[in-house]
Amino acid sequence: VAAFYRRLWDTLLAGEVWHGRMVNRRNNGELFEEDSTIFPVRDQQGRIVSYVAVKRDVTAEVALEQQLHHSQKMEAVGRLAGGVAHDFNNLLQALLAQSQLLRLEPGDAAEVAETSRELEEQIRRGAALTRQLLLFSRRQATQRELLDLNEVVRGSAKLIGRLLRENVRLEVAPAGAPLPVEADRSQLEQVLLNLAINGADAMPDGGALAVRAGEEGPGTVWLEVSDTGTGVPAAIRDKIFDPFFTTKAAGKGTGLGLSVVHGIIVQHGGRIELDEPDGGGATFRVVLPRCTREQSFPPERPAAGKGAVPRGRGERVLLVEDEPHARAAFQRMLDRLGYHVTAVGDAEEAGRLPDVPVFDLLLSDLVLPTVSGAELARGLTDRWPELQVILMSGYTDDDTVRRDIEEHAINFLRKPFDLETLAAAIRGVLDRA
Repeated sequence: VAAFYRRLWDTLLAGEVWHGRMVNRRNNGELFEEDSTIFPVRDQQGRIVSYVAVKRDVTAEVALEQQLHHSQKMEAVGRLAGGVAHDFNNLLQALLAQSQLLRLEPGDAAEVAETSRELEEQIRRGAALTRQLLLFSRRQATQRELLDLNEVVRGSAKLIGRLLRENVRLEVAPAGAPLPVEADRSQLEQVLLNLAINGADAMPDGGALAVRAGEEGPGTVWLEVSDTGTGVPAAIRDKIFDPFFTTKAAGKGTGLGLSVVHGIIVQHGGRIELDEPDGGGATFRVVLPRCTREQSFPPERPAAGKGAVPRGRGERVLLVEDEPHARAAFQRMLDRLGYHVTAVGDAEEAGRLPDVPVFDLLLSDLVLPTVSGAELARGLTDRWPELQVILMSGYTDDDTVRRDIEEHAINFLRKPFDLETLAAAIRGVLDRA
């Protein structure tokens, strides 16, 4: 402060105009930031006899500048997250496909099968991390559908149960009646997973974690995650939803979990509440609008690895994937499902293919080296008007494509996905043609 005022007076005493910003105090004691221009006034002999200051309150402008700087920082985080997610999800996809193929090989040993299941679980956890980064940076396309909140709770509870320590008991209590919501299933699963992990971390010595769902009045439904842990200190309750805020030790958490949860819920038109019962612990309740449009619920997802996998009927599939290991794994999966597959690494290779025989389906990565998967699809459907298209990616920075995904204008698979999801998506697209 002393150096600031020394420079100010050095300028004025030298007879020069000073311009800058300073913090001042109003008559009521309130601090504010002002933009000031101070210039000397001289008499007829050229001596400085006084000073005139023109001041302007710029407190609001400074706040807006800070918001802009913050948004620019968040944009940089988003670009970083998107780039990492693209490469990471390609790796995860190859690992997931190869691990499942191990289980499909005849004569697999029990130990190999168990190892493959563990690989799948770790891959899904890695996928949840990248999804969290993308949600935080708003780079994740939202795919909303009519869901029963009870089914989301039951499905998420299976994964949560596998992630909990042995000294944490899981209780699941869905509602007795359907709870219709229009939401992105994976995002709601992310909400439950984040809240459950936080709850478990709050119980280092063990305890009970409860996941419940219910109805709040005629127009809203809710889900909540309760723990019997240490609770949330009053001093930090206003900060828990801030990005990067964490009470965990360095390297033990990103500080994104609750901010991602808050962002998802707000995007879905809901709210999240924190309640701390007298007996200890914490309860996070998520309140969402109840969907009122008349439509039947989609069937519940079968457990991974169970149920009949839809098979191909000899249809020709053009696979375009620039990551070699993922391409090889996809090709083997499609072969096993009963499709005739031609696999290429980019749009140029696809463009050099002959017009005959025609392809029934294009399965293409969205992010390709030169031409995007969406542009490739438009070109190939000119050649083969009956061609069906499924695009896949772990990340997209194209706002138009994201909007098309959210509005279900294109068929899209979010990497990484398993064999059952791939089989169902292909069969569904071909059967609707």
